[in-house]
Amino acid sequence: MRCPSVRVRPAAGFLVAALLVAGCAGGEPSPAAPTVSASSPEVVAGLTGTGEGGGLTPAVGQLSGGIAGDASLGPPDWVTPGMRLTWYGAAASVAQSYYTYVEDENGGWEDPVTGKRYRRTDESGEEMPTAAGEAYTETDVIAIEGTDVVLVNTMYSIDLLARRFVLTPLGGGRSPGALVDGAWVNPQLLQQVLATGYEGYQILRGDYVLGDTTYAAISFVSTAPGSYQASTFDTVSGALLRTNTSTEGAGSPVHGPLDDPQGNVQLSNTRLVGVRQRSLPGSTAPVPWWVAPGGRLVYSGSYTATNPLDPSSGPWVFPMEATVTFDEVGSTWATVTSTTVTDLDGSPQTSEGRTATGPTGLYWYDPSSLGAMAPGDVLDEDPITGARTTVETAGAGPDGSAVTIVTVSDGVTIRTAYDVATGVLVSLELVQDVTGGTVSLRLASGIPG
Repeated sequence: MRCPSVRVRPAAGFLVAALLVAGCAGGEPSPAAPTVSASSPEVVAGLTGTGEGGGLTPAVGQLSGGIAGDASLGPPDWVTPGMRLTWYGAAASVAQSYYTYVEDENGGWEDPVTGKRYRRTDESGEEMPTAAGEAYTETDVIAIEGTDVVLVNTMYSIDLLARRFVLTPLGGGRSPGALVDGAWVNPQLLQQVLATGYEGYQILRGDYVLGDTTYAAISFVSTAPGSYQASTFDTVSGALLRTNTSTEGAGSPVHGPLDDPQGNVQLSNTRLVGVRQRSLPGSTAPVPWWVAPGGRLVYSGSYTATNPLDPSSGPWVFPMEATVTFDEVGSTWATVTSTTVTDLDGSPQTSEGRTATGPTGLYWYDPSSLGAMAPGDVLDEDPITGARTTVETAGAGPDGSAVTIVTVSDGVTIRTAYDVATGVLVSLELVQDVTGGTVSLRLASGIPG
C-alpha cells in the first residue's frame, strides 16, 4: 500500500500537510459485529469532507476491480447503521542511501554520454529526505441502502512532536456494500477466491492472531521486484484485519562506476484497533422535509490562523464561505458536495469535497432528538481516540432556539449548533491546536420558508 501525501488547502479550513497513513477494519469469526481490544491506543481525536469515500487501503483497492460476484450481495451481516470501525496505521519513508545525484547545470558531475551535469547531494550539504506518520482512521456507517452502504471516513493524524491530534477529513459517500475498499469483502466473495484463486496474487490460508483473537484468515500477497503487499481478511466475517507493504524507491538517474544510490523505501502497516456500535439519539430518524436533491445551505464566516509556537504574533483572519449542495437523498441520509472559498488577502482559494450526512450530523440533527436534550448530556465517548461528545447548551441562546453540541479530544474541538425546529446546522466552529487554525461559520441562507 502506498503512503501518499495529502495537502489540506486553506480553503478547506486547515493549513497542514499530513502524511496519509491508511487503515484496515477488522472482524472475528462470527456474523456478529467484529470485536477487538485496542492495544495501548494513543489518546488522540474531529468536518466537511475533502475527498471521496473509501479508498483507505490501496492494496485492497486493487482487488475491487477483479473480484467478481453476485450483484445482489450487500455488506456482511454485521455491518449496521451507527457502527464505527477504527484502526491504527503507521507509514515511513526510509532512506537507503545517504546521497543521490540531482540534475544541475552548474553541478560538478557530468554524464559523458548525454553531456548533462549533476550535483551530488552530500557534497552540496543536502540530506536525503525522510518522513514518518501515525494516525487513527475511522469509518462511520451512516446507512444501509439496499445492497449499498453510506459511509464517512475521518483521519486523526498524530503530531509526532506534540503527540496531539490533527483532523483530516477523508470524505464519504454511497458505494456498493459487498466490497468496501479498506474495510471488508463479503465473505461469500472470499469463498469464491478460495475456490478459484486470484490472478496476480498468492493466496494463503491459515490462522492469524490479532490482539487476543485468532482468526481463520485469507491473505492476498503480491510480490514483485522492489515491492511487497499483503492484505489479510477474516474468512468468516470478511473483515480486513491487517495490511503490510514495502516499496523500494527508484534508483538515481545516473551513477558512477562504483556507486548506485537508491531511493527511499516506503513502508506501511495498519491494524484493527476497535469496532463498536454507537447509539447516538436519533440515528435512524428520517431526513427533514427541507432536505432534497439540489437543495443548498450557504455558510459564511472566517478562517483564523495563528502561529501555535508564538500565539503572541497575532492572528490572520481570512473571510470564508461554504456552499453545501445536497446530491442524492435517501430515507435517513444524503450525499453532499461542499464548495469552500477562502479569501487569502485578495487571492480567493476554492476547494470542493464530497461526503455524506445523516440524522446525527453534520448538516442536520434529528429535531425530535434535539428537543429532548439537556446541557451536560453525554452523547458519545470514543474509547480509542478519547473524543467526548456532549450537549453544551440547549434552548434559547445566540443561535436562537438551538442545541449546541461539542466534541473535545486531545488537540481538536468541534462545536456545532442545530436549530431545534428544523434540525439544520446553524453554526460550526473547528479549533485545531497543533496547526493554530480555527474555522468559524454561520448559516447565511438555505432552508426555504
